[in-house]
Amino acid sequence: MEKTVTEAAGLRQVALEYITPNSIRKVVRRPRVEIEAEEVRVPFNGGTLSTRRWGTGRPVLLIHGWAANQTDMFAFVPELVSRGLQAVAMDLPAHGESSGEVTGLEELGHAVTAVGKHLGQLQGAIAHSVGGAAVQLALTNGMEADKVVILASPQDYGAGLRAFAKRKGLSDEEIDQLQAMLLEMNIKTQIRSADFVPEISVPALIVHSNDDHIIDVATAVDLARYWKNSRLLLVDELKHRGVLKDPIVIREAIDYLLK
Repeated sequence: MEKTVTEAAGLRQVALEYITPNSIRKVVRRPRVEIEAEEVRVPFNGGTLSTRRWGTGRPVLLIHGWAANQTDMFAFVPELVSRGLQAVAMDLPAHGESSGEVTGLEELGHAVTAVGKHLGQLQGAIAHSVGGAAVQLALTNGMEADKVVILASPQDYGAGLRAFAKRKGLSDEEIDQLQAMLLEMNIKTQIRSADFVPEISVPALIVHSNDDHIIDVATAVDLARYWKNSRLLLVDELKHRGVLKDPIVIREAIDYLLK
């Protein structure tokens, strides 16, 4: 049955909500380091991506998750700098101080690729949640890194869309229409790590908390199973965001990058 104008407008509103991060756009906090950040804008898709950099060693790229900004990753900066590395935090498209208002996973992957290529060969990347999925795509797009650390990452973007749509009360038929509408907006939703991660040769440390209620720990188990050169680190009582500030996770992540 053809949708009425009102029904189509309602679906479009859901689509726009899905691709609009609504993150805090001004970066006002600073990591606990004595040196000042170097702010660099990286050209991307007719706009720019905001990055901040500390230290002078080999670069480690820090990538936040959905509806966040680069400050989510600042707890990693002091340890990286103290161990002779350059910490580079970025804002994803439509997040923080980067350009754009709406975005999808495919564009996030291209953005991470752009910053990675701008920096050159990375010592590594540390990424949280959807940022972890973006790093997976970036590695298939040609980003060069010795190793990566993936924190609480999803691995089925389409499943995430369906869960979001179900919470909005959409039927299965309406969800199919929503996916088609997003595709017309150049937002691809049928992206699964299982389809491309097995071809990635870059080693990965996959970290996930057993009590993560945003992305189930079974996701990390699956991801580690088909990421052929990976190690799985399961932690307790950190939920989805605690992995960003836990001293043990931070130390394990940086130890892994330096081994």
